[in-house]
Amino acid sequence: MERHPAQEGHHRLWRTGGEQPPSAVRIASPYDLEARYSSKRDTHWVGYKVHLTETCDTGQPDLMTQVITTPATTPDGVLGPAIAHD
Repeated sequence: MERHPAQEGHHRLWRTGGEQPPSAVRIASPYDLEARYSSKRDTHWVGYKVHLTETCDTGQPDLMTQVITTPATTPDGVLGPAIAHD
């Protein structure tokens, strides 16, 4: 378990998992302040999530029709209505 230091008076303390902010607001990279920690099944990463939409017509090549990049903490189902509308 990764622990982050916290300041209490003149002493530095390590935060436990329950004391850390949620991953949606926790800064995970000093180089990219928008990157967030996320996991899906057995995959864990810091960064972003890419949502792809493609055609699936029988006998035709599969073509990507839409690509959306979101923060890594965005649930997959949130973009369904927006993609369908487009």
